[in-house]
Amino acid sequence: MFNEASSLYQANNFVAAKAIYEKLTKKLPANLDVINNLALTNVNMGDYTTAKKLLEKSLLINKEQPQVIDNLINILLDLKDYPYANKLCDESIKITPNNSITLFNKARALSGLEKIEEAIEAYKVVLKIDPSYFLAHQNLGYILNKLGNYEEAIDFYNKAIKINPQDPIIFYNKGIAQGNLLLFEEAIDSYKIALEIDISFLPASLNMGKTLEKIGKYKHALNIYDQAQSIHPTNSEIYLNRGGLYTNLNNYDEAIFDFNKINEINSDKNDGDYNIALLNLKFRKFEKVWGLYDLRWQTKQTYLNTKKPELKKLPSTFKKLFIWSEQGIGDHIFFSNIIHNFAPLFESIIISIDHRMVPLYQRSLIQYKNIKVMSSKNILNENDYEVQIPLGSIGRFFIKNKIDINSNVKPFLKSDSNQTKIIKRNLKKGNKVICGLSWKTKSQENGFNRSINLKTFIPILQLNNFIFVNLQYDDSNKELKKLAKNYNINVKDYNSIDNFNDIDSYVSLIDACDMVISIDNSCIHFSGALNKKAYLLLPYAIGTHWYWGTNQIKSEWYPSVKIIRQENPNDWESVISSLKKEIN
Repeated sequence: MFNEASSLYQANNFVAAKAIYEKLTKKLPANLDVINNLALTNVNMGDYTTAKKLLEKSLLINKEQPQVIDNLINILLDLKDYPYANKLCDESIKITPNNSITLFNKARALSGLEKIEEAIEAYKVVLKIDPSYFLAHQNLGYILNKLGNYEEAIDFYNKAIKINPQDPIIFYNKGIAQGNLLLFEEAIDSYKIALEIDISFLPASLNMGKTLEKIGKYKHALNIYDQAQSIHPTNSEIYLNRGGLYTNLNNYDEAIFDFNKINEINSDKNDGDYNIALLNLKFRKFEKVWGLYDLRWQTKQTYLNTKKPELKKLPSTFKKLFIWSEQGIGDHIFFSNIIHNFAPLFESIIISIDHRMVPLYQRSLIQYKNIKVMSSKNILNENDYEVQIPLGSIGRFFIKNKIDINSNVKPFLKSDSNQTKIIKRNLKKGNKVICGLSWKTKSQENGFNRSINLKTFIPILQLNNFIFVNLQYDDSNKELKKLAKNYNINVKDYNSIDNFNDIDSYVSLIDACDMVISIDNSCIHFSGALNKKAYLLLPYAIGTHWYWGTNQIKSEWYPSVKIIRQENPNDWESVISSLKKEIN
């Protein structure tokens, strides 16, 4: 019977093998070969819990079984029981201190326990014992990439490739690290090799497509998605990526087709409908769009923990409204331009907002006596409101068509006038125009496409009748010093203000400017909500938000903001040329 079960196991007939092994365990309850083989059969059938119990039983009978211990450790790692796995690794290492497999699993357990530095050292010990341990190189590269040590990660990936040049995963991981270094062409080459090894390796296709998008090779990206679709016709991620690219390229019909296809494939998921909402918002098709936009809660947002109902219609019988913040600061500002419409409809309105903006909002909404502003860090007692709504959902009541934007959206921010005057006085030199500048974002998703190298602004920064002021959120001292040293160009850094933490003062700094030049980040939202003259510089396709529409040259939401778009992918020079003509 044992031989028969073993033959069935070797033939991958695990169900039949399991049935025989189970009969044998009743006849031979302490037979280690039977117990261990039954455990492995359960592993192959995906029943790790039963396999774990069987191997533990085996070790109770005889604890001196290194291979059984390693098998149990692997099961524990699959079950994410990292403390137990780590303990067993230590016990096994005492028996066989130079067992590279056990040491490798020890590194995996440490990684699972988030003891990253210890895990790195453990992997290095493995490689000292066995320099050809492929998975140790691969895992070490993976950890280093996550830590941001991209060059070192690539070194380990290259060593793994020398050991096994036919593994598509290693080229895929290498491509990710190269992309993190903005080496997009090299990343594409790595993904290409992965697909040459295995044309059906979908992650490589998806990443290759996304990377091609970043460098503006949209036709090539579409070809990659089309190829992936022919191999995986029911994979929704392909349609999501391709539909997203069509959206960015303003190809409405193609994008709708792909998003509807997602709905056909995964009727239980809402990725398709949510992206249809974003597409329609971009094309200003507001009819019936807000219900789909609410599907963001099922894709990536966290809803308020409350027992109070959400506001679904106006007029409402409820008198006390709570509007709570969501998404990023730019989104807070954008949707807050609509809040004033609620003022005459409720006795009491409480708005929660990023704590850094509370003083700004209190001043800006002071004329509405029934509106109170609170920090989103604080928890509101449910007795203080009867009905609630997330900030991003208020458009459903007041933006139902294009005309509503003009009538119901109103720039509302008011800076601290005294501070603004002081800043302006400190910055002003004769008749020179004070111009605020913001040129980059740290967004992981599309920051590369939205950001502009500061050197690209040189034709603007050399204009003599301007004083340029740094409006960046982050520390840009190194860039500004390099610009001054290499080109003798000075962008004023108003050091007494912390642009990131002191938002109220940051808004005064913006308001002290005569005009603002900005990419798509929070700066442009603050500028628009202040009704400040501003120029928004947008990429050709990737990195454009639905807020800015398709081809508008002026923002509907912010009347003071003019839009200058790239005419070709990643071509900021033409944008700067157009901007120079505008401001001169």
